Amino acid sequence: MCDYFLGLPSLLLDKDDRRRELYGKAGACRFKDYGIEYRSLSNFWTFQEKQRQWAWEQAHKAFNFMNSGDFEMLIAIVDPEEVQRCINEGNKELAEVYIKQLEVQ
Repeated sequence: MCDYFLGLPSLLLDKDDRRRELYGKAGACRFKDYGIEYRSLSNFWTFQEKQRQWAWEQAHKAFNFMNSGDFEMLIAIVDPEEVQRCINEGNKELAEVYIKQLEVQ
């Protein structure tokens, strides 16, 4: 769900395309005692209050969709492998299409 709610929209918000080539692959996370750290994003969202609020809200949406079972609706619209391919290739045009279809931003 993080790829849907954070990874896809970040393609349009984050200007650091080089980092994504090296580190920001779709689905990248680190398991912690308190949950997970989603590793696909750079730190672009930490510099402005508006971006921090966006990240907070999107993370909550991802969590809520996962817990409610609504995630099945999203994966029926766009296959998770397509979302990951879009993120990994940095395909901003396709990200815009998927974001509109999924209504995740």
